[in-house]
Order: sequence, then C-alpha cells, then structure tokens
Amino acid sequence: MAAREQHSTVVSWLMRLVGKEHWSAVLFALRINIFSLALLGFWTPLNNLMLPDQVSQLVPEFLKGSALGLITFLGIGIATIVQPIAGRIDDRIALPHRRKAFIAGGSAAGVLGVLLFSLAPAFIWLLLAYIVMQIAVNVAQAAFQALIPDLIKPDGRGLASGIKDGLGVLGAALGVVGVGLLVNLLWGKYLALAYLALLLGGTAYLSLRWVPDVPPPPDDERIHNLRDIQVAAMFRSFAAAFKANRVFRLAVVARFLFLLGLYPVERLFLYYLENRFHVTSLSHVSVFLVAAI
Repeated sequence: MAAREQHSTVVSWLMRLVGKEHWSAVLFALRINIFSLALLGFWTPLNNLMLPDQVSQLVPEFLKGSALGLITFLGIGIATIVQPIAGRIDDRIALPHRRKAFIAGGSAAGVLGVLLFSLAPAFIWLLLAYIVMQIAVNVAQAAFQALIPDLIKPDGRGLASGIKDGLGVLGAALGVVGVGLLVNLLWGKYLALAYLALLLGGTAYLSLRWVPDVPPPPDDERIHNLRDIQVAAMFRSFAAAFKANRVFRLAVVARFLFLLGLYPVERLFLYYLENRFHVTSLSHVSVFLVAAI
C-alpha cells in the first residue's frame, strides 16, 4: 500500500508540474520516442568503451589510435550517407507500417552486427561488424527521426523534441552504467554487448507496440520497387533543399561544428585515461562517462 501511495504521489506531482492539459501529450511523446533510449544508450558505451577496448586487443599498441580513427571515420562516413537515403526511401516506400518496418529491420540487423562485433577474431572483422551496425542502426534511426513530424502537431513538437532528447540522455546513462557494471564479471565483455543488444532490440519492440501507424505517402510520391530508387536524383534533391533553406543550412553547420569538437574527444577518451592516469578498467572509465552525461 505504501509503495502504491508513493507512486500516486509522484504521478500527482508530475501532473501538477506538467499541467493536466499536457499530461496526455507527454505520455504520447514518451511512447513514440521510446527508441531514443536505445540510440545514445547503444552508441555511447559502444563507441567510447567497447570499441576502443576491442581495437586495442586486435592491433599493436602503437597502431591503436590510428586504427580507432580509421574505424570511426568509416563508420561516421557511412552513417552520413545511409541515413538520408534510408529516410527518403522510408518517406516514400509503399509498405504497410513503413516507419515501424524500418525500425524493426534495422534493429534486428544491428543485433546481428553486435554478435559479429563480439566474435571478431581480427581487425578487419571488427571493421566489418562496425559497418554493419552503422548501416543497420542508421536505417532504424532515419525512420525514427520522422515520427515527431509525422505524429505530433506543430504546436507540440517542442515538448516532444525535449522529451526525445531527455530520453536520449537517460539512455546514454543506462547504457554506460550497465556496461560498467557488467564488464568486470565473468564473460563480462559478452554480457555487456548482450545488454546493449537487448537495449536496442527491446526499445525497438516497444516502438512496434506503442507507435501508431503512419499514413502512407500520396500515390504520386510512392516508391513501389527498388528500380524506382535513384540515388543520384536523391542527392540532387538534397542539395536543392539544402540550398533553398537557410535556417536548415545553418542548423546543419552548427550541428557539424558541435560534433566536430565532441567526437574525437569521446573516441580517444579511454586511451587518454590509460596513457595519462593508467586507468585500464572499463568500469572505472564508465564512472567518468556517467559524470559527463
């Protein structure tokens, strides 16, 4: 009874904080943005803990920084290409449940990529696994990013976007804490990667359950088969849209500059702590990352 009363008190406090008239909008935004937990929850510990550790085990010590830079460069480059193409196809594909189909398919392929990542016997296999994960998860992310404009009216998109980013930060913390607790156990590396795969697959499943179907595109905009996909025409339309929309152009440039400063620091953080402070335990490094988050 005490626990139930405490839960009721918390809910009442949240309703007063948010406002009763906005409570249903908050719950709806939480449901459609649940996959946001997986994105940072998956990539933050994978990129900043598991990937540097795997690279250091598969390449000589004097090459680990260069190898990590190479795999990161290729992964981000592939993501830059895959996500807008997947998003355009998902916008126009003549499939039922089109957004959810991309989220489900991309997440399932991402889980297979995690399996390959965990078993990689050499750097080339690790690189292949990372590319598979980048392609798969970015296909899912492309569809997920469209849910707010698809399902939320313009006057509610600020609230929904704030909830989406809040869930992302919470997911990053959950991912790093989970990996930090698991890596020192027996078979810890495999348990940590299984945890990340479960986080990705579990939130994808909840998206399939909770996200409403998105109406199909108009007949004259639909892609009915793979022959209708013209990558060159897509990129010409991307360039035209980028040129015509000044605010969007500035937002992309600002985002690029922000991530340009952030990504190199994150990727090499583990190696810096190892070389400067002789911190070699992933669980100890995860404490620094949680504090940053």
